Amino acid sequence: MNKNIQVTKRNGKKEPIDMEKIHRVIEWASRGLKGVSVSQVEISAQLAFFENIKTEDIHETIIKSAADLISTDAPDYQYLAARLAIFHLRKKSFQSFTPPSLFAHVTKLTDAGIYDTDILEKYNKAEIEALDAHTDHERDMKFSYAAVKQLKENIWCKTVPQVRFLNRHSSYICW
Repeated sequence: MNKNIQVTKRNGKKEPIDMEKIHRVIEWASRGLKGVSVSQVEISAQLAFFENIKTEDIHETIIKSAADLISTDAPDYQYLAARLAIFHLRKKSFQSFTPPSLFAHVTKLTDAGIYDTDILEKYNKAEIEALDAHTDHERDMKFSYAAVKQLKENIWCKTVPQVRFLNRHSSYICW
């Protein structure tokens, strides 16, 4: 692997590929999983890297590399691919892995004209914060890759950013 490859970041800036950062993300996503090889995912993904690849494409490549390794002998790759996909969706949605508070998120989308102002008239900050207190973003890490893919493709709106509540204890994603 040529470590001199330049990547294009989300903001358009170019910089050398950071293989250590890629390793840290895959390593994080593999924590607690059995029978998964971080290096196998990295090697498979690196075959698809090219000069000026977008960081977004790198993330999609490592997700696909992990998903391609799902088998009856190594079923935990489904959770590795799912965690990588959730990480990617959150970066696209929130520009961060950590979602903002629900109130901040709803306010931002209301101010942007995406949500009707009725939402902030019908629900006050305390009520939205009470709902947010029941949101457990860590539950997202228990989804399988098939579940994340199905939710993304069939349920979440792709044209208008919106919050989707997967269940009363799970997270919300917006893009």
